[in-house]
Amino acid sequence: MLKQIRQLFRTKSCHFCKKTTGTMQQYKDTSGKTVFVCHLCVPYAERRGLPKN
Repeated sequence: MLKQIRQLFRTKSCHFCKKTTGTMQQYKDTSGKTVFVCHLCVPYAERRGLPKN
């Protein structure tokens, strides 16, 4: 249970540039996992065809 609580509150980093910012959007990668993308990398994620979560 402690592991799940830590996972909720950890800082999320961008899937592409690995930066941590406050504004993240959720996308699904090709394997179906949820990934977080910062506002700077959103155009790159949409070009790659990642569907929004």
